[in-house]
Amino acid sequence: MILKYAIALAILIVLTAVFAWAFLPARYLPGNRARHLRIRLHLRLHPGKGFAHLFSLWLRWGRLAVLRRSGRVRATLPLWYRILEPHQHSVFLGRAHYRHALRVPLEEHLLVMAPPRTYKTAFLADVILRYPGPVLATTTKADIYHLTSAVLVSADQVTTLLAALDDAADYNRDRAGTCADCAGRSCTTCQWRLQAADAYDQIAGQMIHAAEASTARQHAPGHPAPPSASPHPAAGQEAGQ
Repeated sequence: MILKYAIALAILIVLTAVFAWAFLPARYLPGNRARHLRIRLHLRLHPGKGFAHLFSLWLRWGRLAVLRRSGRVRATLPLWYRILEPHQHSVFLGRAHYRHALRVPLEEHLLVMAPPRTYKTAFLADVILRYPGPVLATTTKADIYHLTSAVLVSADQVTTLLAALDDAADYNRDRAGTCADCAGRSCTTCQWRLQAADAYDQIAGQMIHAAEASTARQHAPGHPAPPSASPHPAAGQEAGQ
């Protein structure tokens, strides 16, 4: 009988120590702080002192935080729709300790910094696939296109702007041209400027066409637009003026 009590007491002491290590803040710095942080992050626990607590995450990056600013981000959406569909006015970043979801409004700017091979491109591709509006991705690599085009091309939602850029990159510097500013003289620089201007005009035209196509898809019968609140009378009068 005494042996059973001793075993139960030992188990209770071990569970108390584990609970204190997991949920109570320590008063000392661990010997290997990097390894200590990695273990706690892998277990989805609070990393330690100096990091945001669960209440701070809820207050600054939770659903209520983005809901408070959603009226300015998507003013045409009614309140009940913004409550039920937070992805219409915010971006899901991931989950912090205790599996708490992190969101930021669409008007925020983010700088993602991490070492190589830590899935930064995969994170950007996930954000693009979940984004509620059009996305313009400018990159020197084709990873973003390869990770998102398989889903978006099937829905006819991808427009590439690579053709005009290739034409601009293949200009011939040896080819001389004339322009009005040079009084009819041969001018290689002006010829290059004219070719670059034509390329940028093509890019602008493709961007406008992509924006119009995205708007048309949002209002298509198969893609009903989210319900919108009735406009204010003053807004209609001001728009009419």
